[in-house]
Amino acid sequence: LHIAREHALRVDLWKAQERLARQEKLLRRLLESNAFAVAEWLSRLRVRAGIAPGQSVISREEVHRALRE
Repeated sequence: LHIAREHALRVDLWKAQERLARQEKLLRRLLESNAFAVAEWLSRLRVRAGIAPGQSVISREEVHRALRE
């Protein structure tokens, strides 16, 4: 029973590491994307114009911070 539990934990850990690697790869691709640059610009514009008063600006810096943590 102990061995089975340990195996299940290892599988869960492996899956989590794989998911994290895919997410990091996606975020790094977003940082290089022209489309993301446009989305960042539109986000800033929406906040400044008061269209999205309760939302924060989507920014590359925010993605960089997430990758550093």
